[in-house]
Amino acid sequence: MDKILSGKDGEEKACNYLKSKKYKILEKNYRCLYGEIDIIAKYNNTLVIIEVKYRKSAKFGKGYEAVNYTKQQKIIKTLQYYINEKM
Repeated sequence: MDKILSGKDGEEKACNYLKSKKYKILEKNYRCLYGEIDIIAKYNNTLVIIEVKYRKSAKFGKGYEAVNYTKQQKIIKTLQYYINEKM
């Protein structure tokens, strides 16, 4: 299975899990000039941002380790843009 299909499968599984927990999926793969957010959801009155990191094995590290400071800053800018555009 190639990297893109694996990632899409991981995102779909994440969406299904979130839906089963009563999250409302607002956006999948939201993109703007600042970056991309895999899933934007809402739970009660809380906006929730999900960065999906699919791993076939632990030898590639834990998913959260791939979300470094630079990636966090891109996510924040992208979210700010989303809020200004959609909310």
